[in-house]
Amino acid sequence: MMILLPLLCHALQPEDYFDRITIFSDGRITRFDHMPITVFIDKGSLPSGMEGYLSDLEYALRAWEEASGRTVRFRIVDKRSEADISVAWTAGPLPSRADNALGEAALVRMEDGFYVEIELLTHMPSSPKPLSHERMKAVALHELGHAIGLWGHSPFKEDVMFPSSENLRPSARDIRTLKRLYSTPPGTAQHGKALEILLPMAESRPDDPKIHYLIGSVYLDMGEYDKAINELLRCLELDIRYMEAGRKLVKAYLMKGGGEEALRRLESMISSNPTPELLNQAGSLAMESGRLNEAIGYFERALKLDPAFRPAKRNLLNALKLKADRLIRLKRYERAIETLERALELREADPQTHLMMGLAFSGMGDSERAISCYREALKLNPGYKEARWNLAAEYNRLGVEAMEGKRWEDARRFFEEALRIEPDLKEVRANLEAMYWNMGVDLASKGREREAIEAFREAIRLNPDLKEAYLQIGVLHLKLKEYPEAISSFREALRIDPGLREARHNLAAAYHAYAQELSGKGRYAEAVEAVQKGLELAEGEARRKLRLSLGLMYAKWGREDEALAIFREMLRENPGDEDALKAMANIHIERGNRLLKAKAYSKALREFESIPESLRTAAIYDVIA
Repeated sequence: MMILLPLLCHALQPEDYFDRITIFSDGRITRFDHMPITVFIDKGSLPSGMEGYLSDLEYALRAWEEASGRTVRFRIVDKRSEADISVAWTAGPLPSRADNALGEAALVRMEDGFYVEIELLTHMPSSPKPLSHERMKAVALHELGHAIGLWGHSPFKEDVMFPSSENLRPSARDIRTLKRLYSTPPGTAQHGKALEILLPMAESRPDDPKIHYLIGSVYLDMGEYDKAINELLRCLELDIRYMEAGRKLVKAYLMKGGGEEALRRLESMISSNPTPELLNQAGSLAMESGRLNEAIGYFERALKLDPAFRPAKRNLLNALKLKADRLIRLKRYERAIETLERALELREADPQTHLMMGLAFSGMGDSERAISCYREALKLNPGYKEARWNLAAEYNRLGVEAMEGKRWEDARRFFEEALRIEPDLKEVRANLEAMYWNMGVDLASKGREREAIEAFREAIRLNPDLKEAYLQIGVLHLKLKEYPEAISSFREALRIDPGLREARHNLAAAYHAYAQELSGKGRYAEAVEAVQKGLELAEGEARRKLRLSLGLMYAKWGREDEALAIFREMLRENPGDEDALKAMANIHIERGNRLLKAKAYSKALREFESIPESLRTAAIYDVIA
């Protein structure tokens, strides 16, 4: 006989805990939308002899990569500023509000995203005993789970995301939850699901400040500001030092437009229990409202109670800098400097404070101290772009002042220093170019042509297409009778701007002057070639003079028929051209005289008779007779 045993009944467990993963992230899916996720590991936070914990962290990173099928990937970076997640170790204790006694993952939101800071304990709480490597792996796995987007806890002990998990591998349920998370768009709201979990917890644990903080955070994200304020106030009633609750309370009041009411509430709480935390929150609210003097007063009161209270010290520094910025904009530079000196007492090595001091000194016209402040800011932060830009701008301003005073060497030195600091500042390059141009004009006016040419060449080095500089160099070479150099400069100006009439006119004149020099040396072929090039460019009177010179050069060369042909053509175009008439008459006189000496009288007679009657002198008439 077969005996049938009844089946044991088991409660069906859910396949994932997806509905719980936003209770620590304001009821909203919060995960990275890029891969790899960058991780900074603060190795310096590890005490000597505990370097093995690095391997435990690396194990946890690999475990999540493998569990996700490499949907999640990590990359270690050397700079905290480049990291999505930063990991450090501490001997403790962690804040009493941490959800895990051995580690904490803090979500830090910014306007354009978020980052995560993880702290891991090296020792068991209230014990000198260090964590075992197995326990460190489990804690790192759990906190990294939060960091990659699982901002809640599983209710099942076998899952890595169970609150006090000692599991060394993500469970199938962890993996299913993670995959569902990464198939959901970042920022997806799950306010209702988060509240379904948190509100019953508040009923069963009404005196737990963290639960009220989490509920208030969800309401704040929903835009339910009154409900958020009530929950956050309740949190602060239970734990007056809950800093995050205070910050979110300030934000809720500001979003609601109730800054005055918030300050009244905080003042009421301060009057009965003036803690550094409450004073800091009141100062933060006053600062957000633009009431900087009040904010500074609150922060200073907080520091009187606790001189080591870092949030108030940081906020006081920011409030002083905001006040100084306002004073600088109002051009009340001395007051701004007094305010910034107070800021430096709080933090001497603050690059922004030194930058602002520089701006104030610059506004007062004290460039020396402004430059010193900018350099100090860059010493503290070599990558501080704003300090670098302002330092270059200060040297540029000094350069402009020197240029206006025609102190050319000082101006050059200041502009070049500005460009050394910030090579891409177009304004400085333009000013240096203008300085060399003005320097060239000034030197040329004083008859220092060689130095002027060098100044214009420096301007061209900065701006190779500066046609005006080529034009001026050409004029100076022309003045120095350095005709080939003048011709070269004018041709460069025309290459840049073929329609530049002044360059065409000057180039024609340079060819003309060069031709006359060559002709005087008996280099007639080169002289004729230069004149012909000038004729291609010249117009009007300049062209007439070039043609006249060409005829005269042919005459001197002994090619009188070609010379006469040019003069005749000129006279056909302008019968009254006296220069052409005289030049032609001179050729006939020289020819006639040569023929007379050779006793070729009939030929000589034809030459003298070819002279226009208006140009015949009595001597010519006597010869003809």
